[in-house]
Amino acid sequence: MKLYKRRTSPYWWYQFTIEDRRFRGSTKRLIKDKAEAQAYVAKEYHRHLNLGVSGVKQPITLEDAFKITLDEVEGQTLRLYQSAYVQLAAYFGPDAKLHEISEAKVDAYIVQRRKLGRADNTIRGDLKALLRASKRVSRQYRINPDLHMPKTLKVFIKTRYLSDDEERLVLRKLKADPTITGEKAYDLAIVLVDTGLRLMEAVNLSWADIDLKRREIEVYRTKTKTVSVVPISDRAYEVFQRLHNQEAPFLKMEWAIRRLRKVIHECCNGNQRTVDQRGKATVHSLRDTFASRLVQKGLHLNELARLLGHTNTAMTAKYAQLEQTGVVEKARRLMNGKNAMAHY
Repeated sequence: MKLYKRRTSPYWWYQFTIEDRRFRGSTKRLIKDKAEAQAYVAKEYHRHLNLGVSGVKQPITLEDAFKITLDEVEGQTLRLYQSAYVQLAAYFGPDAKLHEISEAKVDAYIVQRRKLGRADNTIRGDLKALLRASKRVSRQYRINPDLHMPKTLKVFIKTRYLSDDEERLVLRKLKADPTITGEKAYDLAIVLVDTGLRLMEAVNLSWADIDLKRREIEVYRTKTKTVSVVPISDRAYEVFQRLHNQEAPFLKMEWAIRRLRKVIHECCNGNQRTVDQRGKATVHSLRDTFASRLVQKGLHLNELARLLGHTNTAMTAKYAQLEQTGVVEKARRLMNGKNAMAHY
């Protein structure tokens, strides 16, 4: 049995042979020292040995399945899955075996979370993480193959875009803030609402991504691992021109992001009916605002998907309802024309 580390990997790697079959892999997790790595490899060795003898996969705990899964995700997905694990472990227990988590237990989990006032979208996110972890370890460990996303969960697809008045109110309040934090928040708001970039896509922009002559931004979408190009509006162009003496467009933005979030909440979440119908306005609502306005002005969903960096139009489908705005306006013109003829 060999145990070693590679220069290009933070994990321990192992290699052993069982009945002339060689097994090689990594711990897939950060381990403190060699002794702990040896314990992990010993566990892997006995698991493969038992599997070879009995042909039966070994059980795995909720905690261990999530350790493997969390090592392979990053960014917002990592944060969401970490939060989901905390809730799942608090209810099922970290030592719960994945193959013993039944549909009945999941239904009971949903009931308990609803009693705590959690929205179905939040509960769905928890179960999505559970299903992802189960699928990740299914080839080597026992899971419940019948586990699936319950149909009882109502999917609330938020398209919380800002109205023109809401946008003006947000920008006016940020503009009135004379501090550097206020100025940064204002510039960030303009870029987000006029480009449709996700928050961290905008914050992490470099000047190499921005072509001011062509008025285009080349964006690497970390979520989909793709590259797309978005246009620079006149307002965003003025922002970039003013910031061009900096090392990067946005620097030290933590306080500015907090300020932007606070202002959006104060200006846009006062109407409970709107919140109930479309959800609370957040920084991400600026991206929805960008998308909704283009759809309302006639941009096709296929074209919008390219601007937003979506890999397929199914991700863009939530904006399809906004195409009805054009239909309503067309019907109004037709009806007015019909009524006008009736007067003659």
